[in-house]
Amino acid sequence: MPGLNTEGAEPGDSACRRSSVGPRAAIVRIGLSGHHQRRQCMIATRTFRDPIIHPLVGEGVLPRPGGCFRLAGNALWQRLSYPRVAKSKYGAVTLLALLAVSSAIVGSRASAAEPAKRVLVLYDNNRLLPANVLADQGINQAISASNDSTVVSAEFLDAPQFDGAPYRRAVTTFLRAKYAAHPPDVIVAAGDGALGFLLDNRQELFPSVPLVHMGVDVASLRRREPLPVDVVGVPVAFDFTGTIEQALKWHPKASRLLLVTGSSEPDRQWEARLRAGAGQFQQRVSTEFLAGLPTAVVLKRLGELNDDAVVFTPGYFRDGSGRSFTPREAAAELASVSGAPVYGPYNTFIGAGIVGGFMPSFEEIGRMAGTAVARLLDGAAPGTLQLPKVMPVALNVDWRQILRWGIDPDRVPRDAIVRFRTPTFWETYRAEAWIAIGLFLLQSLLVAGLLFERRRRRKAEAAVDKHRFELAHASRLATAGELTASIAHEINQPLGAILSNVSAAELMFEAGPDRIDLEEIRQILGDIHRDTIRASEVIRRLRALLSKHDVERRLIDLNESLGDMAIILRAEAQRRSVALVVRPSAQALEVLADRVQVQQVLLNLTLNAIDAATGAAVERRTVTVSAAERAGVATITVRDRGHGIASEHMPRLFDSFFSTKRTGIGLGLSIVRTLVEAQGGTVSARNEPGGGAAFEVEFPLARAAPGSPGERP
Repeated sequence: MPGLNTEGAEPGDSACRRSSVGPRAAIVRIGLSGHHQRRQCMIATRTFRDPIIHPLVGEGVLPRPGGCFRLAGNALWQRLSYPRVAKSKYGAVTLLALLAVSSAIVGSRASAAEPAKRVLVLYDNNRLLPANVLADQGINQAISASNDSTVVSAEFLDAPQFDGAPYRRAVTTFLRAKYAAHPPDVIVAAGDGALGFLLDNRQELFPSVPLVHMGVDVASLRRREPLPVDVVGVPVAFDFTGTIEQALKWHPKASRLLLVTGSSEPDRQWEARLRAGAGQFQQRVSTEFLAGLPTAVVLKRLGELNDDAVVFTPGYFRDGSGRSFTPREAAAELASVSGAPVYGPYNTFIGAGIVGGFMPSFEEIGRMAGTAVARLLDGAAPGTLQLPKVMPVALNVDWRQILRWGIDPDRVPRDAIVRFRTPTFWETYRAEAWIAIGLFLLQSLLVAGLLFERRRRRKAEAAVDKHRFELAHASRLATAGELTASIAHEINQPLGAILSNVSAAELMFEAGPDRIDLEEIRQILGDIHRDTIRASEVIRRLRALLSKHDVERRLIDLNESLGDMAIILRAEAQRRSVALVVRPSAQALEVLADRVQVQQVLLNLTLNAIDAATGAAVERRTVTVSAAERAGVATITVRDRGHGIASEHMPRLFDSFFSTKRTGIGLGLSIVRTLVEAQGGTVSARNEPGGGAAFEVEFPLARAAPGSPGERP
């Protein structure tokens, strides 16, 4: 048994005195493991039959009552009295005082602390069995959740490695002695063997302590019925046939069923159970038992299999060669070499290479037992617990083996417990995916709404631009109306010159052939041609200005636009006695713009300047229109020397329907700003230091390169 340490005691050993037990006794000292480690003495005859174990109270032990205490007291007295206390006349008084004080301290501590509840869990097998590990986790979680001060002790029978009547008597004596001072309030029997041991030795151990069983097979319980009323628990039904049935469903082409068991007593019980249930599969597959064989032989046999076979094993504790295993270790070794899929009945096998099976959860078994223990510790009667009749089983599968053996994943039931499956993106990030989808839809709706709003806005802007251009066209018509007299004068001048030249030519022809001067006739015809072109250009420019057309942005030279404006407004400036000075740039100023709109900007600004200069003194009636390039920007400046702009009017100068003229409607400068900004330019106004105002228009220069959009008009 783990923790068991025996050694022969010497005659002078302080742990056991030969004078206490007689000269013919053999002394064996045993070191024990558990929550309350104590030193024990096992006293036996020379033949070591019928060993008896007694707890040591102090030093030494006697088989008769009171022996241990008397010897311990004598030894303590010897220590205290030699050499100092024994020589003092007050030695006895001092000793009694010390004993009284120590007894009072121990008694006060014991009365102050409420005794903790104690639970003893006895496992059938060794402590490293995976099923025991999981069950221990479950029972401790359930008990600590109810009362974390409960002391849980665990002991292990180490079956099937250790067994037999002498061993069981020794364990019984050991447990009775170990827990004599602190008996358990509830005992848990983990497994068939542990339950049988406790029931068989209950009167010698703890006859009145309630007993909870866990992990005990239903068939084993039926053989022990009727159980005492204070023995309760939830039995387990390991579904061997259900697992084999599921395996044959997943492998319909299988024609052979191999059942592998070991040679220990539990292994033979599993074999008997499998033989009893194998008959129901005889019509579907041929059944072959590999029972009690050496592992090497079994591995060779399984390695020769192919996909026409299915293997089922509950594992085994010992093979035919006497080699010991845990069932999981045996199942893992079998699955590692098998050429056919391997199935098993325990969830501890998942991950060891088997495909799966219908299995109870050992952790849930422990948790169920722990819940029952907690209720018993709270004072509930065993008959009132209303526990389930049997532990539930569920289909457990290893996803890696499902894929390895080509099982259709769609044939795995939805309620199966699937292990080792890499979750899909949707399974891992379901919540995050829904949030992302929701955000995407919300964003899409927002984008769609913005695009719809943008479309509406563009339609509205297009409508506004259309109205603005119509208004600009109306403004041009109005400007043409204002310039009717000047335009008529500008056209009449070349027409009158043409008429004079024609009259002169007629007079020369009437005077006779001798009086005709061919050189002079040639000059007359040249003048007529020049005046005709002049009149035609005025008409062409007026038609271009007044015609209704679509906006067409092309490369234009601002110097040419200044010339067109000068031709149209020269006569108007003369009529108003205003000097119109045009100063084009020395180099071409090419910009990407609509020629008519730029021309309208120049006409509006220049007419405003002429209006401002008309009311000024004669010497100040000058309007200067200049063009220049500054830092890559084409700049047109229109200056007058009139009365300037009032400071309070400056912020609203380009607003619609704002005018400083008595007869103005406030649209001229507003149209100027709209047309300039439509070409990507800016317009500003300022007062000149010497009087008058200046309007400055800036357009970005377009450095035309080969293949660039636009062309010269």
